[in-house]
Amino acid sequence: MALVLMFTTCPDSAIASELANGALDAGLAVCILEATVESLCDWQGKRVAEGEVVALFKTSVAKADNLEKWLAENHPYEVPAIIRIGARANESYASWLAEVLEA
Repeated sequence: MALVLMFTTCPDSAIASELANGALDAGLAVCILEATVESLCDWQGKRVAEGEVVALFKTSVAKADNLEKWLAENHPYEVPAIIRIGARANESYASWLAEVLEA
């Protein structure tokens, strides 16, 4: 079964957890991984290096558009990076994911 991995960076673990719990409560994702990272980018004419938390959402193809819209509406960043990657899971995990998202 095809699935979607969608990730975004957050300013801290509290925000990442809020987004993760909100997506779970809304039935838009089944599992979210959180990891601390160091980000480096050019923002508004300045080079910025700062700690962030990456939240990786696992969802179905059918729920991906709604998850992306929900993340954009609930994300605190002015320009959040919400990146979607198509993926494939082993059969038992894919069945579990589908079962949870359909419930």
